[in-house]
Amino acid sequence: MEYTYCGKSGLQLPRISLGLWHNFGFADDYD
Repeated sequence: MEYTYCGKSGLQLPRISLGLWHNFGFADDYD
């Protein structure tokens, strides 16, 4: 499985999870 870094925390998640993360993981950027 391919992994990628998400957000500023550098958290490694499978690319398949990016769709879910993008919905709430980056919500704080719009604050």
